[in-house]
Amino acid sequence: MSQSAGDRLGALAELARTFAETEDDHVALLQRVAEQTSRFLDVHCVIGLVSEDGLVWTPAAEFVEDPAMREDARAFLGEQKWLVDTPTLTLSVARTGQAALIEDVRAPGWREHTSDAAAAMVERYQMRSIACVALRSRGRVLGTLAAMRHGPSAKPLEKADLDLLQVIADFAAQTVASSQLVGAVRASAARSKALVEITKAFGEATVDYGQLLRTIVEQTGRFIGGYAILGLVSDDGHWWEVLAEHAGDDALRDDFDALIGPRRWEMSSGNLSSEVARTGLPKVIADMQSPEWEARLKPGYWEIIKRHNIRSIASVPMRSGGKVLGTIAVGRFGKAPEILEKGDLELLQVLADHAAQTIASSRLLEAVQRELEEHKRTRESLDRTESKLRQAAKMEAVGRLAGGVAHDFNNILSIVLSYSELVLDGLRPEDPLRHDIGEIRRAGERAAELTHQLLAFSRQQVTSPRVITLNRVLGELEPMLRRLLGEDVELKTLLDGDLWRCKVDPGQIEQIVMNLVINARDSMPRGGAITIETHNATLDEAYVTQHPEAAVGPYAVLSVSDTGSGMDKHTLARIFEPFFTTKPKGVGTGLGLATVYGIVKQAGGCIWVYSEPDEGTTFRLYFPRSESAEAAPTLPPVVTKTGGTETILLVEDEDQVRSLVHSVLVRAGYHVIEASNGGEALLICEQHGAKITLLLTDVVMPRMSGRQLAERLLQIRPDLLVLYMSGYTENAIVHHGVLDSGIHFLPKPITPDALLRKLREVLDAAASER
Repeated sequence: MSQSAGDRLGALAELARTFAETEDDHVALLQRVAEQTSRFLDVHCVIGLVSEDGLVWTPAAEFVEDPAMREDARAFLGEQKWLVDTPTLTLSVARTGQAALIEDVRAPGWREHTSDAAAAMVERYQMRSIACVALRSRGRVLGTLAAMRHGPSAKPLEKADLDLLQVIADFAAQTVASSQLVGAVRASAARSKALVEITKAFGEATVDYGQLLRTIVEQTGRFIGGYAILGLVSDDGHWWEVLAEHAGDDALRDDFDALIGPRRWEMSSGNLSSEVARTGLPKVIADMQSPEWEARLKPGYWEIIKRHNIRSIASVPMRSGGKVLGTIAVGRFGKAPEILEKGDLELLQVLADHAAQTIASSRLLEAVQRELEEHKRTRESLDRTESKLRQAAKMEAVGRLAGGVAHDFNNILSIVLSYSELVLDGLRPEDPLRHDIGEIRRAGERAAELTHQLLAFSRQQVTSPRVITLNRVLGELEPMLRRLLGEDVELKTLLDGDLWRCKVDPGQIEQIVMNLVINARDSMPRGGAITIETHNATLDEAYVTQHPEAAVGPYAVLSVSDTGSGMDKHTLARIFEPFFTTKPKGVGTGLGLATVYGIVKQAGGCIWVYSEPDEGTTFRLYFPRSESAEAAPTLPPVVTKTGGTETILLVEDEDQVRSLVHSVLVRAGYHVIEASNGGEALLICEQHGAKITLLLTDVVMPRMSGRQLAERLLQIRPDLLVLYMSGYTENAIVHHGVLDSGIHFLPKPITPDALLRKLREVLDAAASER
């Protein structure tokens, strides 16, 4: 079964405790290792040892959960010894020392590599896959660790399982070697005691193996009675560098500090430890004071050797997985130092092997922990992105609904507002109905403002963006804001004098600031402070990772902060939803922040909000930087005449709206031809022989949009002027809220005055160009 990085980390920790609790009883240890490995990997685990002469393999430990299979396996293995040259996978590994993995024993060709008895076991228990690794120590194969997975639905063992088995085998090998050595030197009480004491330190190993190795070096130096030094090889294999040392004598340490300096050597140097690290072979210099070594050593080293009476030196490699990780070296010195003997070298090599496995395991644990941390960060990032995408999808769906509602509502409001205006124009000033009709008109205007906000949220509002600095808009708006806030709210402005330009609609920026400031004021019923700030910011990948709705790049930033009541996380998650409000019933529409959201998004920017209950709120709005020069404001053309005699082709699918517009145009003197859809309009143009000056068409119509109709009619009548009207653009004539070049547009709801002025503006502009 596939194991996660966390599972592997737990398994290694459990096995580490097993090794730490075992001193020299390697048989009991191997049985516990077999049991833990079997249960963790869901395998049948067998551990065997190779004789010193390398000719015989003997089973030492075995475990499998299935009782029947366990009995059969024990009967099969028994107490017998196996010749290493027997043709089985396990004995092949014992012979060569090379790990082996057979993912599917049913594959062709495997049968020829095993014995008949082993093949029968494979068939009986539906073996699926086998992995086997060697227990190696000091270049010798001490035994093997095999894992077999069986059952009809068993998953095959993988390369990751093989790697984990090798780490376990390396630990077991060193424990076996240590146990064998302890048995060989038990007669020497001091040496045995030292080995146990030093080995215990490995049982306390943590990811910080540096401190552990420093402890090992200190104890090794004290036991041997001399100088001890441990160095590691760099990852690129070019350098050997001291990690820990124990001098036992301050004068000796000071001499070596002065002579060696930074404690870093190239692997090709003549240093003893770097030579052992390069070759992987232990080396002993029995008598450093012989004439031979006096001639070979540099003068500085020879002086130190004579001064401190250094007699002999030994250096052994720290190997793991066939790679030399570093070296441990010792030297005996003093008044009458003993020569380092074979037993000292063997003990030193065992310590080096233990240290190597500690380093390798700790590095593996570090890698696993880094992987877990990276996985955690990735998961958190994905969760944030998923949440933002869900929110964006919800806002997009609500926006489409809002745009559709605004379209139908604007048609209704066109009728209410226009007929109210027409009725008012026909009433005498003293007529008592003027007040009632005026109230109807004001209610319609209020409803029109709501649809305007809905269109802003859904990003379907036609805007007039130009390149500006936010500071200019804020400077013009500040006096009105101060009057709006009153004396109990302090307004602070902190504007960056070098603020970058951005391309936005100035009117919409005013709308944003007004909405945010009013909300801030309402959150401070007892007064407080509001701060409006601008500055430049460049968003990097790290910020975008935390805020998926943003994009990398430079931005002009507008911040509005308050010292009000703040919001909790639940409220914060919904503040941009239309019609969501925390204000009392009947106060506010719940569209203020939805409008802010839509305007910023339509401008290509993003919003960041921070708030805590009773800690105030900060809105930070990011608008993309524009490299263009600041544009001067353009004044609308002055229209003094509203009537005319031109022929207008009116196309509108809503009967009431079409009837209203027809009535307004006819009253103003225009000749009007009506059509309820695009097909009817095309037929009229083909049959009408006289000139048609202008096409006045709704944008959103069934089967054929106003834009498509205009394109067809311009092929027939190239001089035809076009004026679009709509309350819902749906990108039919705009891109990202900006009108295409040369497009004339009249937003709904329509009023007679707005209609006649816009129509006259288009006709007069065309006449002046002729």
